[in-house]
Amino acid sequence: MNSRIDEIIKELPMYERAEEVDAFLKLHDTVIHELHIELDRAYDIIPKEEIESDIKDLESYLTEVTDHHKKELLHEIIAYIEKKV
Repeated sequence: MNSRIDEIIKELPMYERAEEVDAFLKLHDTVIHELHIELDRAYDIIPKEEIESDIKDLESYLTEVTDHHKKELLHEIIAYIEKKV
């Protein structure tokens, strides 16, 4: 996997922990917003072919994940990146 995918996978636990802090504050929306900002930084400047390759890598990684919350985040990431294509 390339460094963008490695970075996304490495940061997934950070988003999970942030959401667990306090659901009362609708932290999920804040976390997803922050995640989208991070993805925009990476995916607004690269060619379509690289984006498509990253999506395939993430989908492959998704098949290995057993944690439900992590799967939800990965689905969110993939769906957002697909909009960039």
